[in-house]
This record gives sequence, structure tokens and C-alpha cells, in this order.
Amino acid sequence: MSTTSLYVELVVIGVQTTMWWALLLDCVEHGIIKTLLNLTNSALLIVLFLGMAYVIGMIFDRLANAVFQRKENDVRKASGLQAKSSLLVTETDKMKDHQSYTRSKYRILRSTTINIPLISICAVVNILINHTNKIQLVIAILIIGVVFTVVSYWGTLCTIKDFYDKARVIELYGNKNTN
Repeated sequence: MSTTSLYVELVVIGVQTTMWWALLLDCVEHGIIKTLLNLTNSALLIVLFLGMAYVIGMIFDRLANAVFQRKENDVRKASGLQAKSSLLVTETDKMKDHQSYTRSKYRILRSTTINIPLISICAVVNILINHTNKIQLVIAILIIGVVFTVVSYWGTLCTIKDFYDKARVIELYGNKNTN
């Protein structure tokens, strides 16, 4: 996978994480996000934000990895993969690219599976603290949050299962039956 792809992937994860941090911070000090946005030059803010999102993305990716490690190990064992690393069974550049893309998708989905409930909860808390008579909005956020969390979790499991099943086929049959 290219360095740029990895950078973008970690920025996406960092932006998601920063969203719920910002909502939580706004609960503590209502209006602080708006104040920061008004005080800062927008170009400088974007550069600072992307740098911060990248670092936060790296940290949160490690956290998400720890949360999903047991499930990933279960899926790997169920696939029957014998190699200690699925990368050992990569034979061609096309296979390597596919595995890199699938791992990237998996990293984003597993982080999204954790971030969506946190974003939803922080949004609800923020609304309940800072606004009145918004019960329909709270219910809508909770429903949307649950739906997106379930879909993200399902996507995470399907992606990692497909990843290890494909690695197992490559391990067993090599390049001839992987297309």
C-alpha cells in the first residue's frame, strides 16, 4: 500500500475520533468549537487539523486493533490459514494490492464501528446539555447511530472473513485458483 493511502486512512480515522472529542469538549465548554473556528485562519486550521487527525488516527487505530484482535484471531483460525502472516502467502503484485486494500478497508471499518457509537453518544449528550426540546433529534441520532454501527460491524466481519478466506485459498492453491 502506498504511503499516501495509509496517510489518508489514518486521517479518516482521526477525523472520526476528533468528531466525538469535539462534541464532548463542547459539552464541557459550550461554544468553544465555534470560538476556535472564528479565531483561527482557515488555511492554518486545516493544516493543524490534518496533522492532529493523523496522529489521533494512528493512536485510535492501535486501540481499535486491540479491541478487535480476538475476533480477528477467531476469524483467521476459522479460515484454516496455516501461515503466521497472511502476507507470507502473497505471490503476485495483484494479490499484494488486493490484500493491502482489504486491510485498509478493515482498519477504517473497525475504527468506524467504535467511533460511530461514541459520536452518537457524545452528540446526544451535547444536545441534552446545550439544547432544549430536541427529543426527536436525539431519537433520530440514536437510531442512525445504531444502524451505522451494526452495518459497520457487519462490514468489518465480512471484510476480515473475505481477507482470510482469500489468503487461505492462495496458501492452498497458489496463483492458479485465486481469480
